[in-house]
Amino acid sequence: MIQSSPSVMQRNLRHHLRIPTDFVAHITTRDQRECDAAIHNISRTGLMLECDRCILETLTPNALNFAPLRPVCINIRFTLPLIKKEVVEVETEMLVIYTRRLARNAFHVGLQFKELTPEQTRQLEQYIAENKLR
Repeated sequence: MIQSSPSVMQRNLRHHLRIPTDFVAHITTRDQRECDAAIHNISRTGLMLECDRCILETLTPNALNFAPLRPVCINIRFTLPLIKKEVVEVETEMLVIYTRRLARNAFHVGLQFKELTPEQTRQLEQYIAENKLR
């Protein structure tokens, strides 16, 4: 399994190819609150959500305590549409790494995969390979 270590969290992972997406993630927080958000893009190391203030506050309820060196952990579930299979469901833990305000009620939330199984890694890499030329 891929695991994040402190050195991985401090490294700049922005060099990974980001694939624009148009699917939805179902999110469950540590305190069992649930919400759905649009996945804006995905890469080998994480994804970016697009959401409103209400969803952002669900993901990071204690915004004052949120810091990149102490990321918030959430559970996320989404489907990857692969060419060879109809869809593959991915469920994993992710770390909220950053938030960015775009407008009054529009935010981007950067998430990093905490752990992926070898199968999830293979499926994610397959999705990126199939969609990198779009």
